[in-house]
Amino acid sequence: MEKSEQICALLKEKCGLFLQYEQETDALLACTLEEMQAHMKEREKLAGQIDGVDRQISEACGGSQEVMDAVYNRCDRGGLPEALAKIYDSAQPVFQIINRIRQAEPLAEMRMQREKDALEVKIKQSNRSSAAQASRYFSGARGSESAARSAHFRKV
Repeated sequence: MEKSEQICALLKEKCGLFLQYEQETDALLACTLEEMQAHMKEREKLAGQIDGVDRQISEACGGSQEVMDAVYNRCDRGGLPEALAKIYDSAQPVFQIINRIRQAEPLAEMRMQREKDALEVKIKQSNRSSAAQASRYFSGARGSESAARSAHFRKV
């Protein structure tokens, strides 16, 4: 397999992984609180796989700056030879997906922050409830009794 074909195949694989990552990001916007952690773990796993494909792409580029520029969209397509233009074109869907993910990320972060804030409010309300106050009172009373018993046994 020619190097440019190998790089194009790796870019296609990377595109598929980013599509899955995008789906997990989108799922964060509408999932239940219980499902959120699973989506975050899946995103983390996919990020590791994407990093692995990036390493393979770098190796396939063989240190050529021209090829790396085509892979990472750091050049003008118009002046590229056919093999590099093919690589450049194969990389474009990846960048389209990355841009969509970048737009969705702040929304997902806001959603997670809202969920966190809501949980903190529930915890504070729970701590202020009469049942929680009674529990703290009885815990303190039991602690005082244990301390008194311990002091008594130390004297004996």
